[in-house]
Amino acid sequence: MNPREAVDLARYMRAHFPQQPIDEFTADALAETLREYPATDCRKAVLNLAERGEHWCAPTAVKAEVKRIRNKRVADYGPIEPPAGLDPDDVRGYQRWLGAMHKEIADGTLTAPPEIEGMVRDVRELGHIGQDVPDA
Repeated sequence: MNPREAVDLARYMRAHFPQQPIDEFTADALAETLREYPATDCRKAVLNLAERGEHWCAPTAVKAEVKRIRNKRVADYGPIEPPAGLDPDDVRGYQRWLGAMHKEIADGTLTAPPEIEGMVRDVRELGHIGQDVPDA
């Protein structure tokens, strides 16, 4: 989030939390606290806090909600398999690759895991197993 986006976020916060004081330093605090996160995630975090009925919206609360949103994206994505060409002995290379993948998933730019033929993606898909077996 850049300083201009922080000003917009402060206005958005004011719209959802009219009782909260917003002054000339609010956008600065938001920009510093949320500098590493995309503005869209920050805006979604403010909306989530408002929808939960929170009465105040501190920059640290927004940051915690942004982290929750991003962690959920990574968790919902599922297992991440390294590409075939990645050297298994290159630990730093693997860490760089995995960090980049987590960032892309958390940012929402990588939204669907590659499908592997026949792979069960959800335990609920197993519900039919054994139902088609005729009685002996």
